[in-house]
Amino acid sequence: QITASAPAGATTVDITVVTAAGISARNAATDQYTYTFSNNGYAVSLAATTTTPAVGAAVNLTVTANKDVAPTPYGLSIVDVTTGVEVLHVGSGSSASVSITQTAAGAHRYVGFVSNGGGANAQAASAPIVVFWGGTLPTVSGVSPASGPTAGGTSVAITGTNLSGATAVRFGTVNAAAFTVNSATSITAAAPAAAAGVVDVTVTTPTGTSGTGAADQFTYQAPAGPPTVGGVAPASGPLAGGTVVTITGTGFTGASAVAFGSVNAGAFTVNSATSISATAPAGSAGTVHVTVTNGVGTSSPVPADQFTYATGNPGPPTVTGTSPISGPSSGGTSVVITGTNLLNATAVQFGSANASSYTVNSPTQITATAPAGTTTVDVTVVTPQGTSAHGAADEYTYTFSNNGYAITLAASTASPAAGGSVVLTATANKDVGPTPYGISILDVTTGTELIHVGSGATTSVTVSNAAGTHRYVAMVSNAAGANAQSASTPVVVTWR
Repeated sequence: QITASAPAGATTVDITVVTAAGISARNAATDQYTYTFSNNGYAVSLAATTTTPAVGAAVNLTVTANKDVAPTPYGLSIVDVTTGVEVLHVGSGSSASVSITQTAAGAHRYVGFVSNGGGANAQAASAPIVVFWGGTLPTVSGVSPASGPTAGGTSVAITGTNLSGATAVRFGTVNAAAFTVNSATSITAAAPAAAAGVVDVTVTTPTGTSGTGAADQFTYQAPAGPPTVGGVAPASGPLAGGTVVTITGTGFTGASAVAFGSVNAGAFTVNSATSISATAPAGSAGTVHVTVTNGVGTSSPVPADQFTYATGNPGPPTVTGTSPISGPSSGGTSVVITGTNLLNATAVQFGSANASSYTVNSPTQITATAPAGTTTVDVTVVTPQGTSAHGAADEYTYTFSNNGYAITLAASTASPAAGGSVVLTATANKDVGPTPYGISILDVTTGTELIHVGSGATTSVTVSNAAGTHRYVAMVSNAAGANAQSASTPVVVTWR
């Protein structure tokens, strides 16, 4: 596609394009351009009964002047400017018609004149009519999406027929910002900016322009008001930028800009009216407001829109907690990991298994999806500065109930004084006596089995420790938790 400014002229001419590879062929009806004019008080128009007749079918062409040409030396002419043949000339009246047919498929361009015979000494020339024998007009049968913002930019899939060779796509009277002909039945076009309201989407090919109807309509929607930003995740990232940030809020349809402080986002995608994905640009250490602009205005800065540029981690990461502290063995639990120096995490692991996915929310928080597992594991975070150390605070327990077994664990207190006693009680859903299994209570922080009984549905044990945290789990299993059939939600006891 080329857009060119026509020079002055007075006839029908071929438009040619020259490149290093050569010059475009001439004398095709599809490359012609007609200069129209009205001199000395004359004006003329041309009409056709159809522009897409079958081969051999007749087309009536009617030329109409603004006044009777009889008292003048001029007449009314219709010229096939594609072949240079005058198909009609009359010396009087203000209107005349002729029936034309063609025996071969192809396009012919006709122009009406007030002139001497053959179009000589022309005083007026009409807009041309191109008739395509054997041609078919394009149709538009659908647009998706059927609406978009007044700011334009919506990528619209246009479906229909005979779309090959499209020379223009218009939204109302405005040309599409850009378009791609995918096939004879599909075009992708970028909606231009327009006022709020409903317009017809039309496609023009060398055979003509599609008709209009309900199926081709596109609605321009004006934003109700300025956008609002209610959250950004993650809320921090490195000075170099590049962090992909999900922005939530309202009024994002038609967003024209996303800024981190005074700097525009590296790129952004409007996912919906309430969600944008933006790439943080490079920034300086500190906190900035993330703002969104639409056709009405820019979001007001609020605490929820803040994004912190951090210089990185001063040292290796630590994990100081997981929430929740347990989940099913099938995995899939969303776990919030708290700690320090978590920026730029390169891995999050549950035992030796990588998290299914994770998001670094801030230097002190990561949200991770637990993989499948069957024991109590340490949750570790890896950054360029190192790997978090193991400890009771980072443990995560997989719970399960197989073959009809279930078990729970309770503690008489979760925060005794250092050296104080705590009673732990495990309760199964049925007597394990007739089975090869027993009830166990394990200190999974130290790997010690505190008690194992081979019968009954409940058992208890008293424990005491120095200051520190221990995690306990009850199991229906063989001794030491082997061949486990069920594991309880853990109980965490901290001696203070």
